[in-house]
Amino acid sequence: MSEIIKRRVDTNWFIETAARNDWPAFDSRILEVCNLKAWVKWTEVGVVSKILDERDLAVSILEKTRMNLDGNKTKKLIRLMAEDENLHLRRKAAIALWRHGNRCGNVVSRLNEALSDDELREEVRGLLSESIK
Repeated sequence: MSEIIKRRVDTNWFIETAARNDWPAFDSRILEVCNLKAWVKWTEVGVVSKILDERDLAVSILEKTRMNLDGNKTKKLIRLMAEDENLHLRRKAAIALWRHGNRCGNVVSRLNEALSDDELREEVRGLLSESIK
């Protein structure tokens, strides 16, 4: 994929892929875009979208990016973790915050809660075990 195409923030492919439950394709493509500035910038809009799949995409990008999160993105993730209507997404927001160094009690509580989530359990166990080392 050319760099020009990768820079354009087109969320449609991700939303369609998520709707098909094609998570391997979704996850591999996230890794292609998560460190591109345009995509990370888009997450500021995505995390507050009324559309669940857009919020999910934004959290997935923030979870995987190696870029530092500014205070605004962190605040929006904290709010999403605390208030989003979707429990799975609240848990994913906690994972993203943890990956970016946030170890506050609310993040830890949400991660402990995520241990009961079949989709997130192994990832959360890995994160928590890394912190013990």
